[in-house]
Amino acid sequence: MKFNYEKLGNLIEISEKKNSDLTVDNLVGMNINKEFIPSVANTNGTNLARYKLITKNQFGCNLMHVGRDKSVVVSKYSEENPSIISPSYKIFQVKDTDLILPDFLMLCFLRSEVDRFCWFYTDSSVRGSLDWSKFCEIDIPLPDLDTQQKIVDIYQFFSDRIELKKKINKNLEEIVENHFKEKYIKNKPQVYTKTTLNTIITITSGKRPSVKDNLKTKEMNIPLIGASSIMGYTNQYLFKEKILITGRVGTHGIIQRFDSKCWPSDNTLIIKSKWYEYVYQILKTINYTKLNRGSTQPLITQSDLKNIEIILPSEKELQEFENWAKSIMQKVDENKKENSKLSNLRDILLPKLMNGEIDVSNIEV
Repeated sequence: MKFNYEKLGNLIEISEKKNSDLTVDNLVGMNINKEFIPSVANTNGTNLARYKLITKNQFGCNLMHVGRDKSVVVSKYSEENPSIISPSYKIFQVKDTDLILPDFLMLCFLRSEVDRFCWFYTDSSVRGSLDWSKFCEIDIPLPDLDTQQKIVDIYQFFSDRIELKKKINKNLEEIVENHFKEKYIKNKPQVYTKTTLNTIITITSGKRPSVKDNLKTKEMNIPLIGASSIMGYTNQYLFKEKILITGRVGTHGIIQRFDSKCWPSDNTLIIKSKWYEYVYQILKTINYTKLNRGSTQPLITQSDLKNIEIILPSEKELQEFENWAKSIMQKVDENKKENSKLSNLRDILLPKLMNGEIDVSNIEV
């Protein structure tokens, strides 16, 4: 099936509506995963009347870091209530929903070829900005509306299952976390030993890989781990055992779990322990902001983590907690791996669906 194509600029129109009446105070930003996120910007003393309004089915677009991130950050706003966003972002909307569905247009922006096109046309600045006129040159496939909706439904089928497993994992993690806090944080028995985290962990720093890529291929399939998430793939590994990873730079406080080949980058700290689940829960209770060293580039050191004060139950009790938590967290880890497979399959299917390689007319979702 062959689709017709149209330039993006012919399908969209800019919105410049500002928060002039100051009735909206929910400030949002966007991340590299092309999602809206709550903004952490300090708005004290900021004139919010300058901020742009974004409403349901409009798109936010950040063209300032395309060269640096090798990705153009575009997100479709789906909430019923409007939000405000930085005046440096572009806001646009579909001109004619009888020609293209907003949800389908968002899928177009998720294609890797869009990121490659935009990256190629960035300027020579440090961040690598993209001119709006070049952004509007993106070719957008235009199947009929029924086909557009089918493609959206197929993509959403995978996304819904991924989201369901994420919710299950959140509930499972809360069960373990609440039990840990109730037993070892709120009610600290005097019989427990007071010590430092160093007594039950070993800790090292990650390294910058000599080979890396942003695409997962047969040769480049080992995750390259950043401070808060997988940031690419490589063909080498530093670890293949169970490890916990946290960010070395910044205030992330995000703890990642891995038990297969991976390469933690140089902005991470790698923690190993016989009491893996107990240490995982301890790491989640730490106030990482207080550990920050520096100002413009806050730093958490190995010594900072090693010297965290903890309580230590008997080895028998630790083993009981380890066995119980492990039985629950194994399901969490299995769900994460299943989500990774679903996500990979969804990402493989998307370009084929958007290029008309798959006939969706007889597919029921």
